[in-house]
Amino acid sequence: MRAERLGAPPRLRIEPAGEVEPEWTGAAQVAWEAMCGANARLHDGPILSVRWFEPASGRGACVPERYRRLAVQAHPAVGDLGVRLLGVKGLIEGRDGGGALRVLLARRSAQTLMYPGQWEIAPGGGVPVPRAGVSEVGAEHLGAALSAEASEELHVEIGAGGPDWCAVVYDERARSVDLIGRESWPGGVVTDRAGVCRVGGGWEYVDAWWATPEEAMRFGAQRPETVSAPTLAVLALMYGRE
Repeated sequence: MRAERLGAPPRLRIEPAGEVEPEWTGAAQVAWEAMCGANARLHDGPILSVRWFEPASGRGACVPERYRRLAVQAHPAVGDLGVRLLGVKGLIEGRDGGGALRVLLARRSAQTLMYPGQWEIAPGGGVPVPRAGVSEVGAEHLGAALSAEASEELHVEIGAGGPDWCAVVYDERARSVDLIGRESWPGGVVTDRAGVCRVGGGWEYVDAWWATPEEAMRFGAQRPETVSAPTLAVLALMYGRE
């Protein structure tokens, strides 16, 4: 797990997937069926997999892939297939009544594949595969993906001017490369109480918390199982360790 600051807005070229579909072994199919049987929320679909990404320049490359090949890497019978999801996550900042900086955390439901029940910066999700003929994924496409996640998961509209792409997290547990877009909360003064955002009705997030960065880092240090490791890495990078 590592987080690094970005030196430039991200741009990733889309490389061809190749003429031959990547190997999908019998073990992978059995593992996928078992995972779907245990969690009805899982479903296959197109994703983008990162081949390489350089934080200093913001440049990288990705290739079209399938979600099932990402997911089965967590199964001990399959292992690493080299798929690394291109994802986006929001780092939404607000100010409380006293002017103190707070960041929005949301608690993942028990049904999520990665980090179930843990608090994380939100929203987040995979970057959609663009339409045919598009050769590059840039800030506009990434910003639209983040805005769509915010609308779906938090029921808020963000990103009119586009986020500040400030960091990247290389998450080997989730096998993802997540680009972090910093946004200002559009809803005015925030409090530390849950329920400021409309979460809880969906399946991905069940609660919300406006925490100071120090509170979140201290909570995660005292109880590591409660705050996701990628979130702690981002908070430490952006706001400093205690």
